[in-house]
Amino acid sequence: MKAIMKTLPMPGVEVRDIPKPEPAPDEVLIRVKSAAICGSDLGIYHYTSAYSKMKLPVVLGHEFSGIITETGSQVHDFKEGDRVLAESVKACGVCEYCKTGMSNLCEKSTLFGIHTDGGFAEYIAVPYKLLHRVPDSMSFDQAALVEPLSNAIHFVRDITPFRIDDYVVVQGCGPIGLFSAQLFKMGGARVLVTGLSMDKLRFDVAKKLGLETLNIEEESLEERVMMDTDGRGADIAFVAVGAPPAVKQATQ
Repeated sequence: MKAIMKTLPMPGVEVRDIPKPEPAPDEVLIRVKSAAICGSDLGIYHYTSAYSKMKLPVVLGHEFSGIITETGSQVHDFKEGDRVLAESVKACGVCEYCKTGMSNLCEKSTLFGIHTDGGFAEYIAVPYKLLHRVPDSMSFDQAALVEPLSNAIHFVRDITPFRIDDYVVVQGCGPIGLFSAQLFKMGGARVLVTGLSMDKLRFDVAKKLGLETLNIEEESLEERVMMDTDGRGADIAFVAVGAPPAVKQATQ
């Protein structure tokens, strides 16, 4: 099968022909129908320092969806032909974090596309416990975006309390920023999404979603916020970009 792989400790990736994986007894084999590119995949492509200790070679990709083509002997809740997506993290299931529902903090966890082969391939083997069904009303492209959307839901719903009519500044208009901005707006907040001149296409997407935007290279964020809030200031500054200046700006 064809797969996009990181094979060498240097910038770049390769398309290779590799054997189709064989599912373990507790796994299913998925024919990948759609896979999304995460910011981490770009970091892996450029081989930034955050990914310098990856075990190579590895198939990239942790946001994917597809159809089950084969099931292991221990799999009874899913069958061939089921439309599914998978969680990206494989946790140990027995540590204190896993037992308390915080498997994302598992110290022995592995991530598809970094520690084990991911979804940038024609097929991938996945433990059935990580699977979620995809309804017929949802496209495979949409299903591949459920993983980053779930992160935004956690950030907004679980760890960022807000109220109706709060003024929320979302700094960063990438996928997580735009997902989060929509969630804040759905909850009744007024939302302003910020970015740079290079984000023109993302600003266009934000506007199509009914979001207000501001290019901080062309306008003053502080002046805009004070004008919109009658001098009160923002209720929440939500940083959705990995840039130190954004964190500094959020605390002003």
